[in-house]
Amino acid sequence: MRHLRLALLAPPLLLVGAFVLLPVLIALYASLRQDGQWSLGHYLAFLQRGQYLAALANTALFAGSAAVASVLLALPACAYLSWRQGRLLRLLGASLLLALAISGLLRILSWQILLSRSGPLNTALLSLGWLEQPLDLLYTRLAVLLGMTQIMLPVAALILLAGLRGLDPSLALAARTLGAGFWQVARDIWWPQLRRPLANALLAVFALSCGFFFLPALLGGPGDTVLGKLMHDDLVYDFEQGAALAAASGIAMTLLVLLVTLLCLLLGGRPFQRRSHS
Repeated sequence: MRHLRLALLAPPLLLVGAFVLLPVLIALYASLRQDGQWSLGHYLAFLQRGQYLAALANTALFAGSAAVASVLLALPACAYLSWRQGRLLRLLGASLLLALAISGLLRILSWQILLSRSGPLNTALLSLGWLEQPLDLLYTRLAVLLGMTQIMLPVAALILLAGLRGLDPSLALAARTLGAGFWQVARDIWWPQLRRPLANALLAVFALSCGFFFLPALLGGPGDTVLGKLMHDDLVYDFEQGAALAAASGIAMTLLVLLVTLLCLLLGGRPFQRRSHS
């Protein structure tokens, strides 16, 4: 039995090691080498150059905002459909999969058309008399957050839907029958069951959003550069130290994701279990 478990664990462990751990170790090695010697010079350059710190802050801001917004927008519909079967649930699942199949670049171009000064949104507001001049919505942080949230919303919804289907509503009914109030039921019954799916959705959306660099470049302004864009520029335009600087930036982003992972683990807490009393 033990050999069977090891055999089943070997393929996923090899995949994680080859495609997750090994690239991180290679990046760490490259970031610590300078002129053939061990050095922290690339990390010092990262900390001393304001554009890298600003890009890291933008990455955390956009990814965190997209994670919170996606989860909050998806939660009501997922909670409503999580206990239901039939056509409506299948329709939601198919819609989410279809949304994931649409090219991200196509959705970004759609936002560029929608938010432009001569786009449908400004045209409609001007025709209704609500505006005297078109709004500058494109190439702003709002445009970046809208585009990123719209792309990541199906991811959050799928994770929440899978997690919420494991909730047990009979526990809340039993608690109300025994005289528990609304807030007590929410605190002792619903929140312990909700916190794990919420933490999973927040972490997944945040980690995926950290990798976006083309979306802020196409929808944001000059001050909305994220760390991925600087990594790309270092690799493409800096032939001497670009790879090492990009590796240092990648390690910094990895540390950011690990920090958020720790926070999400704290938020998720222990798995919810029924308490039995003899």
